[in-house]
Amino acid sequence: MGSVFSLLLRFKSGIWPGIVCALLIWLCVGLGWTRGLERLTLDALFRARGPRDADPRIVVVAVDDATVVRAGERGAAGWPLPRRYYARAIERLHQMGAKTVAFDVLLAEPGPNLSEDRELARQCGAAGNIALACAFQVAQRRIELASDIEAAKIPARFALEDEPSLRVRDAIWATAPLPALSSRAATLGHLNVFPEPSGPMRRVPHLLRWRGQLFPSLSLSAAAHFLEQKPAINGPKAQISLAGRHIPLDREGLTAVNWIGAGGAYPTFGLNQLLDGNVPPDAIRGRLVVLGVTALGAFENRSTPFSGGVPAVDFQANAMDDILSNRILKSAAAPYALLLLLGFPIACALVTARRVTVGIWLVPAMMGVVIAVAVWLLSRDIYLPIAAPLAGGALSFAATAAAGYKREWESNTRADASVASLARGTTLLGAALSASGRDRDRLLGIIRDTARETLGAREVFLVLDDTPTHQPHVDLAAARARGLGAGWIWPPANSKKRATHLDNGEIAISNGETIVAAPLPRPVEEAATPNGALPRQFYGALVGIGRSDGGNFTPRDAQLLETLAEGASLALENWNYAERLRGRIESADRELEGAYQMLSEQSAKLFAAVESIEAALVVCDAHGLAVFINAATERVLHDATPALGEPVAASLAAGDLKELCDWFQDLHCQGTRAGQARLETTRAGEVLAAQFTPLISEDGHLIGALLAVADVTVQRELDRMKTDFVGYVAHELRTPLTTILGYASLLDMSVGRFSPEQMRDMTGTISRHCRRMNSLISDLLDISRLESGAPLPIRLSPFDLAELGERLIAEQKTYLNPTPPLELVFDCPQRPLEIWADAERMEQVLINLLSNAVKYSPQGGTITLVLRQTPEGATIEVSDQGMGLTQEQLSRLFGKFYRTDEARSSGIKGTGLGL
Repeated sequence: MGSVFSLLLRFKSGIWPGIVCALLIWLCVGLGWTRGLERLTLDALFRARGPRDADPRIVVVAVDDATVVRAGERGAAGWPLPRRYYARAIERLHQMGAKTVAFDVLLAEPGPNLSEDRELARQCGAAGNIALACAFQVAQRRIELASDIEAAKIPARFALEDEPSLRVRDAIWATAPLPALSSRAATLGHLNVFPEPSGPMRRVPHLLRWRGQLFPSLSLSAAAHFLEQKPAINGPKAQISLAGRHIPLDREGLTAVNWIGAGGAYPTFGLNQLLDGNVPPDAIRGRLVVLGVTALGAFENRSTPFSGGVPAVDFQANAMDDILSNRILKSAAAPYALLLLLGFPIACALVTARRVTVGIWLVPAMMGVVIAVAVWLLSRDIYLPIAAPLAGGALSFAATAAAGYKREWESNTRADASVASLARGTTLLGAALSASGRDRDRLLGIIRDTARETLGAREVFLVLDDTPTHQPHVDLAAARARGLGAGWIWPPANSKKRATHLDNGEIAISNGETIVAAPLPRPVEEAATPNGALPRQFYGALVGIGRSDGGNFTPRDAQLLETLAEGASLALENWNYAERLRGRIESADRELEGAYQMLSEQSAKLFAAVESIEAALVVCDAHGLAVFINAATERVLHDATPALGEPVAASLAAGDLKELCDWFQDLHCQGTRAGQARLETTRAGEVLAAQFTPLISEDGHLIGALLAVADVTVQRELDRMKTDFVGYVAHELRTPLTTILGYASLLDMSVGRFSPEQMRDMTGTISRHCRRMNSLISDLLDISRLESGAPLPIRLSPFDLAELGERLIAEQKTYLNPTPPLELVFDCPQRPLEIWADAERMEQVLINLLSNAVKYSPQGGTITLVLRQTPEGATIEVSDQGMGLTQEQLSRLFGKFYRTDEARSSGIKGTGLGL
């Protein structure tokens, strides 16, 4: 920090004049005072660059003097040129294969011969490649005119989509080609230009806004037709995009012209030559032809940096050339231009501040380099504004040189005082810096003692802005200083105040003693105050009271004290920096401790989450050695659980998981491929699902792998249950359907053959099987509702449970085989037995219970249904002589699709859904 401060002190005489001049020039640029100078500089840069190559795709056909003379000799007025010449020219160019023909001629009024106008319109339509010209009246300020027929003269198809944010000039009046010509033109563009007061034509308005629409210039519309693209407007970027080319617009909506050189740069043929067939077809085929006027007295001059006047047709060709060859002149990036504008004056001031003679030679050389760079950039179609930076550099050089000569004159008068100040200041600086790492009181004591010895003062005090006796020191220094001219950093206090209590004791000041004071400057980065108060530019001050020899302090003593104060400031700055560094270290320690605590908490959460996973997780390194396992690993892998540091594959093989071991080794050898597998083990029919994920470093190397293994035996059992269920449902649906179809067919084919009793039996059988199918479908619907999370619909009402039980017992008897029959017993002492419940659901419950009892009871057994009234409602008991359930099977009684092994092996069909 001290080295930076000393460097600023060394160059401050050069920095400030440079900064002031740079800001002054920047202000002039912002106010527009340098625009004229920039325009002249741009012209000079063009001349320094010289002519550039013309685009060979552009050809000029000129209505020259010979053409006008020829028209006059044939009995017509020589000017304006009869329209039949233009019609024949279009026909001839079309026959020769011109791709685009741009008319730099405004055909807004009917000619004396209407048939010639019609012929010209017909040729425009036949060619299909004509770009006609229009013109707009642009006012300096916005003027609203009444709507009239002029609005209809320019068809909307020639307009571009408006971008309201785009800043372009507004037109108040339009002059368009004849309607017959406009309707047959391929495109249309305006001929407007805005001459500048300083001379050459430098910019072209590629867009004008008229009645809410944007209309392109003739050069832009012709180039777009030639490139077979439509211009795109980008309002936020203020540019036009066309076939990969970007045309910038300045704040006035204009584009700078990248002048090709003097007139005649493009192949030019007279209209007479074209009509007489003296133009080679290859010179026209596939080219953009610009047809304009060069006859004396009939064309408009356009002043350029290379020539005092060229025909307007060459100006249009130059603007089209910029677009076709993608050599649009662009301004240098704003940051670079601003850096040159502000940096060049400062650089000139700095090189001059060291020594004026160096600046005399170096500043012109720097200006030459800037000019050479600007010319080089212009040859690459980039314009770098250099007028203002060069002017700022010259002004900065003059100001710094003047200040330098003044400083040299003043330095000669202070040579002796400067030598003494530097010698004593070095002594103070060395002592203060050696103590800057110690405590603050010791540092202040060294500063006071060194200043006292150097000044030869009776007493020296440090007046600091953070001491409680700050204001008394201010009053003392302001009231006692006499005629020394020493700078003081605080405003004078009331001279009547007398402060005698200082930080090092009581001091008596004699009337004849003098007091000298110098500020302790504070670094710039420490001067700002956080509460928004005025910057504290000083630590405080060094105050010397009375010379020890009885004499008075002199101005040389004041200069010496200023040098000592600067050294003392460096020492205080080092001490403050050390204190801030110590505070930052403590703060960093606290933040590190907090981050460690947060990391510990996050690690604990992550560990808990991993430990809670039901699947086994095994992490191994690149060599296949286990580095981490979670708690579920032992539950899933049992004896195959690897110990930390052991090979995972060996542990899997030792634990009867040979298939898993082979699969793991195969993927681990491949290194970068993930995989999933489901493997059956030899341990009691277990099924394990495994997933292998390689761990890849940022540089693509294998650093380990993650093996996740889950026991999916229960899921597999559930899948098997579902498969059995589907087979059973298909069987259960097919059996009643077969019976129903058989009886229905029998009834249909045997009408009148069966007695009413036989038909009742048949229809009863059909009804019974239909109820059986309906019951099965109801069970399926209930399961579907429960699976989707929807509750079963319950409709409560009072009904007789005894009547329901008795009816269901009777129905079940109809399903029994005749030999040997089951005995169904119904026991209900209390009748009626009314309860409040869902009658349909209770019927479903009883049917499930009774049908299970009938299904699993041996032939000849007894099934008893007992209904009892209780204070809370009623109890239902069903007893039979079936195979029964073990305690373990009883715990899974209400699981869906669950059937015991005995039930499946007995061959009795079932779904495992009823209960």
